[in-house]
Amino acid sequence: MTVELRGHHLLCLLTYVGNGYSATFSAAYDKVVERLNSGKEVEIVRGPDAICRALIAEE
Repeated sequence: MTVELRGHHLLCLLTYVGNGYSATFSAAYDKVVERLNSGKEVEIVRGPDAICRALIAEE
């Protein structure tokens, strides 16, 4: 299964360290990073992606 990402998250991933975010968001982001590091393919999408969905789930 591919990891869905919006284009700007390709840049965000370069500097992400998990500081300044909610615990829920950071945990979801960390899972995305793990999936990418394990070699999962990326699909660029326009709408909510694997990272944004963590924010939606918090609302």
